[in-house]
Amino acid sequence: MRPTGSRRPPRAGAVAAVSAALLIGAFGAVTVGSTDVSAAPAAVVLDEGEIDFAPRIVDGRLQLQIADRTADSGPVWREPSEVVLHAKPETEYFVDGPMIDPVAMFDAVPGDPAWLLNGVESQLRFDLDPGWSTGQLPGDAAGATEVRLKEVRGPGQFAMFDWDYANGENAVPYLVQRLPEYHSFTLPPTDGTGDRFAPMWGFLAEGVHRITFEVSTTVGGERTTDTETVAVAVGDDVDPGQVLPGDGSTPPVSPPPPSTTTAPPTDTAVIGEGHVDLAARMAGDRLRFQLKEGSSADFTVHEPDEAVLHVKPRAKRRLGEGLEFIGGPDDTVWVLPQTQTNGLLWLGFGSTELDTAEVTELSYELSALRGPGHIAVYEGSSLGGVTTHFNSADGLPDRYPYGANRHTHATWVFTEEGVYRVTLTVRATLASGEKVSDTGTVAVAVGEADPSTVVPGEGDGGEPTATPTATGSATSSARPTGSAAPTPTDTATVTPGDSPSASATGSFAPPGPGSGSGGGDGASTSGGLASTGAGVTVPLAVAAAAVAVGAAAVVAVRRRHTSGVTDAS
Repeated sequence: MRPTGSRRPPRAGAVAAVSAALLIGAFGAVTVGSTDVSAAPAAVVLDEGEIDFAPRIVDGRLQLQIADRTADSGPVWREPSEVVLHAKPETEYFVDGPMIDPVAMFDAVPGDPAWLLNGVESQLRFDLDPGWSTGQLPGDAAGATEVRLKEVRGPGQFAMFDWDYANGENAVPYLVQRLPEYHSFTLPPTDGTGDRFAPMWGFLAEGVHRITFEVSTTVGGERTTDTETVAVAVGDDVDPGQVLPGDGSTPPVSPPPPSTTTAPPTDTAVIGEGHVDLAARMAGDRLRFQLKEGSSADFTVHEPDEAVLHVKPRAKRRLGEGLEFIGGPDDTVWVLPQTQTNGLLWLGFGSTELDTAEVTELSYELSALRGPGHIAVYEGSSLGGVTTHFNSADGLPDRYPYGANRHTHATWVFTEEGVYRVTLTVRATLASGEKVSDTGTVAVAVGEADPSTVVPGEGDGGEPTATPTATGSATSSARPTGSAAPTPTDTATVTPGDSPSASATGSFAPPGPGSGSGGGDGASTSGGLASTGAGVTVPLAVAAAAVAVGAAAVVAVRRRHTSGVTDAS
């Protein structure tokens, strides 16, 4: 899906024959050198918002500059050699068939990791959006500007390509490091007033890449050229603030002072990724609410007041369409997805250790919430609707009828960053008719909140209360799509519009409707957690169902670092 306003230049030669498998082959054309990470440079780090590489005539000669529109004040013109671009960890995707056939842009196989700027679901994240514009050039020059890939230095391969993934098209190559026939292309003319060309930028390895572009055009009958090098920090293996810009020759300045972050208490577990269940378990003859971290074969049990859950900054998203009970489509939220996602917490519910013959009824209740915003917990269906389990915005408590010997996952949405105290109660009816329950409070650090400084459990009582507690007994908040709202304020039932076809690709489950339980909902015969524990990639059939409105589905990816250098000249 091309970003709004982007235009594709005419397809030429081999590009016209693009069919279904574009990305399998090799991506390795122009690279050599180190990752050049030194003391903090005097560079501007650009990691969010819209920028354009724009050739313009300055003092009578052609210069390739960057129109930086990441701030609200309007474009700021910058030299490429004075900035560091950052492809954040959440841009991680995996190589898909349309990227390797018929034009093999990457020396990779389907499933290998790749980091994509302007990539899949970037419109829902807060990524960097690099484009190109000829709007600053005279009319004749604007239609005859060539971009040449002179050199790439870095740990992996680079390619620039267009891919309308939502409509099932193959990728169209423009600059492919490993293929000499794709070392140059002609920019499409743009008017500089929102009409821009924004292809994807793809990288096959984390680390620092230094990309040298040569632009040339004809002005007044004379050919004029400029060459610029831009540094791109990819992934989370390197701090972009410590990267020297341009070709890496800029003298460094003094490094920042050492971090004074407080270490977490030795008896507190900070959990920011992997599989965790809010577990209902029996300890002797007592029903217990505990946290189970790990897989069914290898797990650790934490008491709610012994752990802090961390929703990392990379969980920051735009909400998207079809979730009006949470907010508007452009609202900023932090999302733990229903399907497992590399680098994020995968939070579910589990009662697999409870025997249905011994526990006849079981439910989870969101009893109280303290924090800077609201939370919503829902499951998506393959038909596009959602079933809401908890929604603090319309009052608490909320009750989620569950049952024994189950394991499910849902999407968790936090509307503000900061520290939340989430009080949950598990209630059960035993075969004897006895009613039992257990309550615990889980501390959740969201976004930039430092989990190492958070007191677990109830904390010190300093956080604001986000939601007033409703009076009366708890009622079910499971509201499947199409069901009647039980009260005038109940807006949790959502039927989003048509979703695009699922491509079963991506690196982050969207905040829109997903694929049911994500982690499975069947009875377990072995006890412990269900078989979808940490480190297991979600099957494509499940991922294909997890389609948000306007976004592709997402599965976890495996990492493989590649190296290798070639000369693009």
